[in-house]
Amino acid sequence: MVIGEVFTQEFFWQSIMFIGLLVFFILIYLIIREATYFIQKRKKNGLEEIGEIKEKEKKLLKNLKKEKKLVNKKIQKLKK
Repeated sequence: MVIGEVFTQEFFWQSIMFIGLLVFFILIYLIIREATYFIQKRKKNGLEEIGEIKEKEKKLLKNLKKEKKLVNKKIQKLKK
């Protein structure tokens, strides 16, 4: 009887520890998954922002080139 009771108690505590470890690893997995999703989302947003900045730079460069041409034409007219 004593051996049976000890065995069942030990099995009971081992099963509780196993379930606890299982829950612990599942929580770690979920935290890592959420963290990677958040990082990927930030990278995507950052890349979109970089793309928008590059487009603005291109537009500004085009405007600068146009203005430079106009200024050069005005200088040529003044020289004549």
